[in-house]
Amino acid sequence: MVMEHKKSKLGHQLPPGPRCWPVVGNIFQIGLSPPHESFTILARKHGPIMTLWLGSMCTVVVSSSEVACDMFKNNDVALAGRKIYEAMKGNHEHGSEGSLITSQYNAHWRMLKRLSTTEFFVTSRLDAMRGVRAKCIDCMVHLIDEVACESRNGVVDVGLVRP
Repeated sequence: MVMEHKKSKLGHQLPPGPRCWPVVGNIFQIGLSPPHESFTILARKHGPIMTLWLGSMCTVVVSSSEVACDMFKNNDVALAGRKIYEAMKGNHEHGSEGSLITSQYNAHWRMLKRLSTTEFFVTSRLDAMRGVRAKCIDCMVHLIDEVACESRNGVVDVGLVRP
């Protein structure tokens, strides 16, 4: 019922797709076979661009390289946004705008992207920091080795290993 409500609100904007079940969506149409095979079969019936419901999440599947190329060339700005889940949001004044990864495509994101490509990820800066990265890796490997030797079964939770 919730899905039908969502579908009726969004239905005029979505491409065609197989009929979905409440709660589980189109999971049964995808089945146990590899997803690319299921998508190929569904694309023969519903076309190169279709709507699938994975549970309650609406997903648009593009199965044609020509359609995908056209879509990303002509609608790149409209498709540049991303869904930011609550767990990904930081404690910033502007919600999730503090990170290049979690920021929506806007002037702030473009500024962060420009900074990262011109200041942080240039070859000279990466080469200058090579020694620091190598030292951190050596320290981490040494700590993992110590913890593995101390544990009875040799299992190490690397999330708990701190320098």
